[in-house]
Amino acid sequence: MDDLLLSPVRENQFVIPSGEHIVSFSPNASSSLSAHQLQPRIMSITGNLLSVVYEMRNVIFDYTSDWKTLAAFNREPTAISMDGHPYQFTAVKGNDCYSVVLPPGKHHVEIVTGDPFSYGVNITSFWSTTAIAMFGALAVTSLFGMYIVLVVVRRRTAYERK
Repeated sequence: MDDLLLSPVRENQFVIPSGEHIVSFSPNASSSLSAHQLQPRIMSITGNLLSVVYEMRNVIFDYTSDWKTLAAFNREPTAISMDGHPYQFTAVKGNDCYSVVLPPGKHHVEIVTGDPFSYGVNITSFWSTTAIAMFGALAVTSLFGMYIVLVVVRRRTAYERK
């Protein structure tokens, strides 16, 4: 969406803010090696989502609503800033999300999820797993190449002896 990679939330659905956007589909995006899947996401929101920006530990968004708004996230919120001021909240754990109640009106919200240590563990795990997989693929490819070379060399020397 708008040249930014956006992951689906529940059942392959996407949360897209109101307004005009450029949406393009990339069938290979889900298989690409990217840490964007570790980012927090809005799973659902009962208000009118006006804009959203996803960062590595933050979700920054604007919304408007005539009633209290229920917002659900894929990561547990640890801090919320509402219109530049700290906002007291209670995160309620659901089956696949953490929900918070936000006040009615038009607001600019910044949600911080997780703590720096758990984020560091997640990102380190992601990249080390990727490196291990790439090393394994390179090792298997190298072994296959060496096998082919040995088979060709043995056949060549066998023909030269005759």
